[in-house]
Amino acid sequence: MNIIIFVKKNMKNFIYILIFLGFLFSCTKGPGGIYEPTTTEPNLDSLGITIDSLGNYIDSTGNIVVIDSLGNVVIIDSVVVLTGVGYFIDGKNIFKTTDSGMSWSTQYSVSNLNDEIDGISFVNETTGYFIDGISVFKTTNSGLSWSLQYSHLNSNDEIEYISFVNETTGYFIDGKNIFKTTDSGMSWSTQYSVSNLNDEIDGISFVNETTGYFIDGISVFKTTNSGLSWSLQYSHLNSNDEIEYISFVN
Repeated sequence: MNIIIFVKKNMKNFIYILIFLGFLFSCTKGPGGIYEPTTTEPNLDSLGITIDSLGNYIDSTGNIVVIDSLGNVVIIDSVVVLTGVGYFIDGKNIFKTTDSGMSWSTQYSVSNLNDEIDGISFVNETTGYFIDGISVFKTTNSGLSWSLQYSHLNSNDEIEYISFVNETTGYFIDGKNIFKTTDSGMSWSTQYSVSNLNDEIDGISFVNETTGYFIDGISVFKTTNSGLSWSLQYSHLNSNDEIEYISFVN
């Protein structure tokens, strides 16, 4: 699954986050490299293939695969069929679209939060997470209802950005610290702390459990070991504006 994220910030306290979800379906590679639907149903048991809840073909090691026209199992990571499902937040409201952003409806409104919703991250059409500064909430029904997963009470900094890569593994930042969960947000541990940045961490984006990026206002850093260490990728020096948000899709 690939996730495409668009983030826009036009006022200090109003953050709009838009997430579109892509899902993979069984297909074969046709003329010109285009993946086309299979015409016959392969024998999945003999190939060691199962079908997950989203309809994806999964091999024995957890990879998303397709079956080519010769019956071979092909691991893929970039061929997607966009369903047009997306979410954004404004203040204390979560909106959803099912037509690629042409129309939006209120999916959920909250009135008892400590603060406005500060970030949202969906890993598929039904499962997502949002933060309100000190707490992490989870939905498993496309945002119709949410349950409290965690409260970040032992810190002087607020949770500001959140990024989940699957239903169990995610990251958030507070100030100059990166935290990680592997149990769907029920518990979090410090994965990395920085002391020599120009500013606090201003955004984070993980594309899988090991590879991610963060920004500090003028620079982009990358990890390939789940956030245990980071390397400088780029410095945005020829601009009067800071880097405010970051989004990677693969």
